[in-house]
Parts: sequence; C-alpha cells; structure tokens
Amino acid sequence: VFIEDKFIYSLKMNAIIDFNGFYNFGNEYVIKEYSIRLIRDDTNEEMDDFHRVSKPLTEWKALSKNDRDKYKDYFKTYGIAWKRGTHHHQFIVEELRDVLRNTKTIYLLYKGKRDMLANYLGEKLNFRFKYFKDMDFEFKPDLYTKCRYHEHPAKNNCANDNVSKMVEWFTARTTDFSRGNLNIVIDFNGWHFSDKEYMIKEYAMYFIHSKTNQVISRDFQVSEAPVLWDQLDEHKRNEWKAYYRVHGIKWDYGSRDTESIKSNFKDKFSSSNKIYVRNRKKHSLLKKYLNYDFEASYLTDMNLELKDKMGTKCKNHDQRSKNNCANDNALSMISLLSRILERPKLNIVIDFNGCKINDKYVVKEYSLYVVENKTYDIIRNDFEVSRPPIKKDQLDKTSQEKCTDYTNEFGIDWDYGERDYKAIKKHIRREFRNSYKIYVISKTKYRLLRNYLDGKLRSNFVYLKKLGFEFKPKMRTTCSNHQEPLNKNCANDNVEEMLSWLLDNKPKANNAINIKLSGLKMPRFKRSIQPQASNETKAEDNDSKRFKFNRGTELEVSGKTSSVPSRTTRKTASDRSLLPSPPPIPKSNSLASLAPSPPPMTNAGSSAKLDISETTVPAVTTIKNSLEKHIIVDFYGYYLPNNEYAIKEFNAIIVKKTSVLDKDLYLFVKPPFQDIKQLPSELTDAYFEFEQIHNIGWRDGRDDFSSVRSILISYFATATHIYVVNLEKQRLLEKFIDKNHNFIRLNELGFDDQPEKDSGECSNHFDEESVCARKFSKTMLQWVKKHALNHNSSRNDLHNDGGQIGSALNSIPPPP
Repeated sequence: VFIEDKFIYSLKMNAIIDFNGFYNFGNEYVIKEYSIRLIRDDTNEEMDDFHRVSKPLTEWKALSKNDRDKYKDYFKTYGIAWKRGTHHHQFIVEELRDVLRNTKTIYLLYKGKRDMLANYLGEKLNFRFKYFKDMDFEFKPDLYTKCRYHEHPAKNNCANDNVSKMVEWFTARTTDFSRGNLNIVIDFNGWHFSDKEYMIKEYAMYFIHSKTNQVISRDFQVSEAPVLWDQLDEHKRNEWKAYYRVHGIKWDYGSRDTESIKSNFKDKFSSSNKIYVRNRKKHSLLKKYLNYDFEASYLTDMNLELKDKMGTKCKNHDQRSKNNCANDNALSMISLLSRILERPKLNIVIDFNGCKINDKYVVKEYSLYVVENKTYDIIRNDFEVSRPPIKKDQLDKTSQEKCTDYTNEFGIDWDYGERDYKAIKKHIRREFRNSYKIYVISKTKYRLLRNYLDGKLRSNFVYLKKLGFEFKPKMRTTCSNHQEPLNKNCANDNVEEMLSWLLDNKPKANNAINIKLSGLKMPRFKRSIQPQASNETKAEDNDSKRFKFNRGTELEVSGKTSSVPSRTTRKTASDRSLLPSPPPIPKSNSLASLAPSPPPMTNAGSSAKLDISETTVPAVTTIKNSLEKHIIVDFYGYYLPNNEYAIKEFNAIIVKKTSVLDKDLYLFVKPPFQDIKQLPSELTDAYFEFEQIHNIGWRDGRDDFSSVRSILISYFATATHIYVVNLEKQRLLEKFIDKNHNFIRLNELGFDDQPEKDSGECSNHFDEESVCARKFSKTMLQWVKKHALNHNSSRNDLHNDGGQIGSALNSIPPPP
C-alpha cells in the first residue's frame, strides 16, 4: 500500500494530474516529475496532494549518447538533474495506478497526456478521463518556478505549478456551477434516429457568469456515430443525408459518446441559473434527447430572432461555404443577448508596488479585486508578481541600484516573477476597460498606473484618501512573495485593508475625484502666437477615448502668454522607454480611431511608437473672418484586416455658420459586409468590445461604407481650421482628407475631458448609456468656447468675440 490515507478513497474523488518526462532509447515514455491533487467531487475541497520525482533506473554513464542527448533536451526545459529523485520507479507506478483506480474522474491537460501515461504504465487506461483543453482552459506554462527540484528556477517549468493553475481554474469554474452562478447558452444540430429518438451530432454550450455576464468557458463537441453506417436501414440513411446537406459533418466524425453528452447536459442544466435556447422547438428537442424535463428561456420570447447562417470556418464541416455550425449559432445568440442583458457595474480595488527604470514605472507585485458596485461582494481577485521586462544584470548601473533599493524596501528580488510582464499589463488594461470605478489609495498611485500603462487610463478613478481613508502600510507580512517578511509591505495586505474600509464605510463616490493637472497653467491668449516646431510629444492619448472616464478637469488660467522654444528636441537612447509602446498608426487609406487596436506587427521585443517628433504646430487664428470655417470633429470606428480602419460614427460641427450651405455633418456608416464572421476572430472580438462601449451593432448604419472618403474630402474642402482631440486623430483624419489642412489639437491646449458612457439624444445607440461622437464633439465645442475664447461668446457670434486662440503648445507640459 503506497497511499498514506486510504480513507479518502471511500469518498467520491477527482484527480487533477500533470507530469513531465522523456522518451528513452526504446521509445518508452519515462515520467520524471509528476503532481497529483485529489479533490472531492461534490465540494471541490482539496483532500490530498502528491508531488514526486522519480529516481533514475540506471547510471548516467550507462546511457548511450542518443539517450544522453534526449535527456539534455528535457533538462533545458525542466532542469531536473538525472540523479535527482524522491521515489523509485516501482513506487511511482503503483501510486499512479492506485490513484487511477480509485478516483471518479482523472483530469489531464489534453488527450496526448493520456497516451504518455498509458505508455509509461504499460497498460490500457480504461478509466474516466476529462481534458482541460476540451473545457477551453488556456494553458501557458510558466518558465519560472520556486520548486526546489529544478536547477534553473528562473527558466524551468514545474508540474506542480501547472497543477496549481489547473486546480485554481477548475475549482473556480465548478464552484460557480454549484452556487448556481452560471447561465448557459446552447445550440446544437442533429437528426431523428427514429420516430422517438433524436440524436445530437454537434453542440456548443457557453457558460456565462450570471452576475458579470462574462463568458467563463465553452463546451463544443461532436458526438461519435451511435452505430456503424452499414447497420443503418435505407430510411435512416436518407434522414442522415438530409442532415448532412445542411451541416456537412461526416457520419463517422466525432469523439464524444452519446451517454457522456447526456450526463454532462443533465449535470450542467441541473446546477445552472438559466438556460437560453433559440426557441420552443429547440427546447423540445433537447428534452426529447435527454428524456429529462427542465426550464429554458427562449430568445424568440425576447424578440431576438436568429437566422441560420449558411457558411462557416469551423473544421467540423466538409462544405464550409454552405454548412451551418452550432458554435456560430451560439455566438450569435450571445451577441443578441448582450444587447438586452443588464451590464452590471463592477468596481476594482487595486494596489501595487514597483520602481521606475529609465523614467518608466514597472509594476512588480500587484493585487486586484473585482467587487460589486453597491455591496462590495468579491467577484474575483488576482494577485501576481511579474517577471521583469529586463533582467537586472542587463540594466545600467543606475537602474541596477534602483532595483536593489526596491528589493531592500519590499523584499522581492527584481529577477523573481511568476507571470509575464506584458501579459499582466494586458490583463490589467482589460479589467480596467470593463470596470465602473477603480479605487486606488491616492493620486500618486493613479499617476504611477498612468505611467505604467502608457497613459491609457479611461476609467472612473476614486482616491480613497480623499474619501477619508487613513492609510498606514503594514510593515510585516506573511505573503510568500517577500523573501524577508519583517519590515516589508505587501500589495495584497494593502488591498485587504482598503476593502475592509470600503465595507465599513460604503462611501457614495458615484463620480470620480476631479483630476487637476498639477503644475499646468493655461494662458489667456491676448494675441496670436506664430507657429513653432513642437517638442517630441508622447502618444499617451493613443487609443484612449474608448471607455468611461467620468472626471472633470480644473484648469488654472494665467494672464501671461507663453514663450515657445523654436528648436526641436529629441530624446536620447537612455531616455527612451525600455518597455513596449502602443502599436503604430496603420499605414492605410483609412481612418484609425478609438476602437481596440489589432495586434502590433512588430518583431518580438521591439516597440512600435507613433513618430511625431517632426510635427509642426499650425497657427490658430481668431474666428473673425467670415470666410473662415472652423470645424470641430470626433469619430469612432473599428479595424478591418490589413490594419485598415472603418469609421462607424462621425460628427463634425461648424462653429460659425455664415451661409445656408453651412451644415453640420453626421455619418452613421454601414459595415463593408453584412456578416461579421468574415472578420478574423481577433477582430470580431475587438468589434464586440467596441459594441459594448458604443452600443452600435455590426449591421447598424445609414451611410454607405464606400462613400465615406469622398464625403469627407468634399466636406472639409473649404475648412480653414479643424479641431481634433489629439495628434492621433489628426493623423488619422489626414488619411482621408490629405495633410493640407490647419489642425488644432485640443489636448495640447489643455483639453483633458474623456468620452463618457452617458445618456444623450442620439438614437443610433441601442443603449442610452453609450459613448457617442455627437455628444463628445459638443463637449469639445463647449470647452473651446469656455477656455479658448472669451467666456461670453456663443456659437453664433464667436466672430464678434475678439478672443483669440493661440498655439502655445510646446510651452504646456504634459499632464503628470
């Protein structure tokens, strides 16, 4: 008996297993390291765990050169020495067999792991296996570990670390089911095996959190044939052929047996909160298939009609241009449901620590909690230490000293980290985009986050200190991230203290704290200022106007005019950021906007920056000549393949109308093609994200896509001044109307408002709480009237005002 406590096997147990190893000279698989977690089937409680390393079967000297080379390849990734081991081969074989025989279900990463395990044990494994890959678990092995068995922890992968990730994901997912926190969206196709029996061939089932309306996971399968083709009579063959013409899935294609599908459906249906199907017919077919009664919600009852799309990219189907796919249908159902399901307001509580390297702040440790807006109930949390973007020994001496100071202050070694630096930045940005409010301790923390995320902060930030939170960092921690727990502060300890205060006080901070631009003074323009070359400007506003950022900006006004240096400055190599920059503006004949950018087309490790070092600032003249035409512009859109950009909503306002021909311009543009599935998956996801902010469906629109360029060229032909938010918008608009225009960039005059999700008069958004080009361009107009012109002016008499708009752009420092 090799299992320490056999009592645990009297309970219903599941086993989550991972291992690593190598193939020897006889093409036999040898497990070197493995990890097992035993969890109770009903509660997901962890009952036991095993982490072993096998001792070698022979001496290193006895191996052939070929076998040595194979093990050296293994060692590069896993770093476990040949001689290292905790248990003999026979012990490990018996322990694995005991676990397989006495557990209800064995969970592995993917089916190939089962084949390796069978090879190692030398027997067929007639047990119940499930695979994380089939459950849409996105596994990215870490090449960093704290495990003592690995010689190079900074670059080795550990089986025990992998199992920890698998268990965390699995228990969170199944716990949501057990608590009834998940909704199900399901679609399927199949055929009638007989008058009384319906057979499902393909199905797609999506699990959506009932509180956040976020997709948690997917189950997408094709069932195996119930019998051999030769066993079908002519009537059944004809039934199948009719099914095949529509769906194109071969009779013998599929791997999931019918009984396991039925058992899976019943299990998930019984523990779900709601089940969404297309209509009553689909519900009836499901009940007939399962011989099981359950309640379901119909999309047709919600006035959501879904038509079958005859064309797919799914590999399950033989004639993809003609076939219908269950997964495509389920995704369309989710898209329709997203229009009517309430979008909950979720807040983020975050704290972090790190240090600045070459003027770029690097977050090392962070803790982020997602909580409900009113109750502060915790939805999920994330607590990580990032691997550094650059190792300490590759930094210059000054930066190395900063890393040492950081380690001395927080007790975390600079080169230590569990998660990729870029992955963490991407994750935090995504969480911020989906949040309602973000709580940080102070404005200083906000500024550090802004630096870290390249200025891309679009959410509603709240500073707890301004609400009365008295923060006193604890200088002692039990967190294992800190090598020296005494006199060290932990980000997670801070967040727990912040959460405790929020729960006790529940402050009514429905609006963000006004963010003042410290040290920024706006001149009153008493006279025109001649154009001068601008300093190199950071593209911190790049892609920054998509999301809610409900804040007011208070500007101080000085009576002095600005003195602008005429020289053009450039940053030295040492001043440049060592971190990745935002993707470049696409070089196409289309506009780019504030929709999610496609993946940057740069080499690994390189950074793509918007080159604006040579930009000159045009003069801004007084609105006093009746021949002048001043136009304020805002727009939003999305990306197409090849980095091409498509405008969805565009608004232009003429500040002073001098003729009956002067009209404001509003474009609401149709898509270039009707079916969004023609987009690559990453761009489809990007449009769905755009849709969440602007609440404009893919097929919505009035103006023809192909006419946008000619309309804009014609409209701006007589414009003398075009007001845009920032340089990015200028560059993008120039792609449509050429560069021979006089642009005024409001952000360089101190305009710092952000588009908000707010109700407005625009009826083109299917939800009133939307970011709208009409609304934001009016906000720009009001700012120009208030800050750039005399305050008593109105839209129709600005030319009589006498105020002048100067171009003191270079003299205004960027916001801190």
